[in-house]
Parts: sequence; structure tokens; C-alpha cells
Amino acid sequence: MSRTLLFEIGTEELPANYIGQMLVDIKNIAKNKLNGNRLGFKKISTYGTPRRIALIIEGIEEKQADLDEVVKGPSKQMFYNEEGELSKAAIGFLRKNEVDKSCVYIDKVGDVDYIFVKKHANGQNTKEILKKILPNIITSIKTPKTMKWKEYDLRFARPIRWLVALFGEEAIEISIEGVTASKETRGHRTLSDKKIFINNAEEYIETMRKNYVLVDPDERKSIILNQIYELALSKGGNVVIDEELLTEVTFLVEYPTALIGNFEEEFLSLPKEAIITPMKEHQRYFPVENEGELLPYFIAVRNGGTEHLDIVKIGNQKVLRARLKDAQFFYLEDLKETLEGRVCKLTSIVYQEKLGTIYDKTIRVKELASYIAKNINLSEEMILKLKRAAYLCKADMMTNLVNEFNELQGVMGKYYALHDGEDKEVAEALRTYYLPRFSGDSLPTDIIGQIL
Repeated sequence: MSRTLLFEIGTEELPANYIGQMLVDIKNIAKNKLNGNRLGFKKISTYGTPRRIALIIEGIEEKQADLDEVVKGPSKQMFYNEEGELSKAAIGFLRKNEVDKSCVYIDKVGDVDYIFVKKHANGQNTKEILKKILPNIITSIKTPKTMKWKEYDLRFARPIRWLVALFGEEAIEISIEGVTASKETRGHRTLSDKKIFINNAEEYIETMRKNYVLVDPDERKSIILNQIYELALSKGGNVVIDEELLTEVTFLVEYPTALIGNFEEEFLSLPKEAIITPMKEHQRYFPVENEGELLPYFIAVRNGGTEHLDIVKIGNQKVLRARLKDAQFFYLEDLKETLEGRVCKLTSIVYQEKLGTIYDKTIRVKELASYIAKNINLSEEMILKLKRAAYLCKADMMTNLVNEFNELQGVMGKYYALHDGEDKEVAEALRTYYLPRFSGDSLPTDIIGQIL
């Protein structure tokens, strides 16, 4: 006979960027623990929200498999001393394997006689083994940062507030740091903040759904995608999905409801990236576009239902408006000084103690770029453009907008260069100079950017 195991770790709100890896880790840890304890199973599934990490393991046998094994010991010569009595090595071997002298036999390995022992261990009740495994699963989960709470020694991503451990319909009696496992979990914090009784693992997903918790990240992601596509279409636009943002939003909510808000068209005069970056990085909003052109709308995803959605929308609009006002102010202030005028200010930023300032690095980059250009027979015209781009490539570090949004470095350099009347190829190189920014990112296609 086999049963299904449900193990849920209920916590305070977990960081969204931890949850995906925690689900991968808990699956691998559980698999290794089961295999290491001779517990067969059919399938492991993981589920996660900001308030819980859950594990459902199907087809676990009710009893651990029996174990028959042959253990090789020391050689016969080492097993007995000169008086024919058991040596210290022999006594240690027997003690380690929990057998007596009558259980041993001798067999040859090559030309040498060795001591062997046959061992048989009856399989234990699975429930008893799970009592040991489940707490170890918790302590084996590692995250970039951990917390301690109250007087407990355990470190975990966030304080643990409840545990659910069911083997079939039986509760597994485990306790860790003052929290005892039971059949009770919690629903959505605002829509169903009450204790919920779980009879067995098979009921878990549907029971949680009835209490406004979609435990399956893939289900939440699918709902979010459908909602934001529909909302964007209602305004004659579309959403270019940023997978990293989508994943983060998926792990920020237990019951997603998307809403569409708007902002003043005056902000569309800003560079596109100066609008999108505050949306994504600060507010976790999805920008709405039409044929590559930004529209004055954004899509947010709330952790809840449709109640009071208009009030939520107004609040989101106010926050974004403040962000865009800041970006607008920084951008207009930055336009008051050219990139060339900012280069000398790079002397105020230390690159590395023994390597000077960012300005020093800029001069070295310029010299190296010139050396490469001459060795690949670049035209004199292009060499001049290359030197100019090298000289300006770090200047946008001294602008207000880049100081506020570091990820705009290079991007804003291009916009400011064009505003200053710099050559288009020089301006483009200020952007491509930073490519690739991450694994799988696009590479520079222009020769100046490639050299830099």
C-alpha cells in the first residue's frame, strides 16, 4: 500500500526572489532523503506562495524496504591477534555493524582472506521515518539570507508560523522551534485569514483555492498573463513580457488580480527607458506599448480580489506619478550640462585604490581602444569616433538619472549624447559599450561598441 505525503511550511512573507530556488531545493532535498532511507515514491510536486512552501509526494510506501547487505571488514590476519583473539580492529568492526562474532564469515578477495558479515534490517514504518526526515528537510533549505526569531536557534528565510504534515489522512507528529505540525493551514491573509482544515493531500490544492490561495505558481502565472493581455488589449496596446518581472510578481501574490492605470501623457516626452525602469524596478508594473511606442498606461497585479479595485488603482497611479515626476526632474536637470562637461568629475570616483579613479580608467580605455583600432586597420574617421566614445563612455555615471537608476547607465548616455549633438555612431556606442549586461543578453553589433 502507498500513500501521499503533504508537507507545508507556513511562514511570514518570503522574499519573492527566494521562492523559486527554495522549491527546487526542497524537491531535491526530499528526493535525496527518501532515497537515502529506502522509501520508494512515484512523484514529487512543489508549490509555493509568499506565505508557504509545500511538498506533495505521491506513492510513498507505508513501510520502508527491508535491507540485506554484505559488509566487507578487515583481512583475516588483521581480524585476529597473535593469540587468536579478536583484535581492536575486529571489535570496532563488529560494534559498528551491530553484530557479534557468530555472524562473520571468511571469503577470499584475490589471494587474501577477508572478514565479511551479512546484515538484515527490517524496514521501519514510513510514518516514523518521516518524523525524522521532515524536520531535516526544513533545516537543509538554504537561502541567501536567513533570520532567527525569539530564542530559537534555527535560521530560516522567514519565521515559521505553522506546519502541515499529512501521510494519507494521518497527521505526522513533528515539532520544530515551538511549532507543532497539524492538519491546519491558513488561507489568504485578507480574503480568508482563518485556520483551514486539510483532510489529505488530494484535497490540498482545491481547498486552498476555495480560500483564495493559488498554491501552484504556474497557475498564478497563467492567470496573470491572461489578465494583463486582456487589459492591454482594452486600451489598444500590448505588453512585452519581461520574464524576470513576471516571475517576481507571481511570487509576490497568492491570489492575483490585475488592474490597469494611467499616467499623464506629458511624461511620454521622457526617454522610454526612464519611464519603464521606475515602473518595473520600483513598482513591479508592466508597461503598455503599441508597435514599440509606449502608451500612458501601466498594469499592476494586486494580491487580492476585485474589491475596491478603483481605490487600489488610484493609489498605484499616485505612487507612479511621484516616481515619474522625479525621473522628469532628474532628466531635465541632466540636460543642463553636457556629457563632456561631466568627464572631469569622474576624478571624484575611485575605481580601485591602486588603479586610480574612473577618469583614469577612461583614459586607459581610450588608449587601448586606439591601439586595437590601429591593429585592425580602422579608418581615421572611425578612430576619431572611437576615441570620442571612449572619452565619454563613463560620463553618464555623473548624471542624476543614472545615479537614481543604475541600470540606465549607457542607455541614458546615448540619449544625453544625442541631445548634446554628438555623432549618432558615438552615441550608440555609449549604449552598446555595456553589452552584454547578463548571460544571454544581446552583443554589440557596431564596431565602436565591440572595440570598447
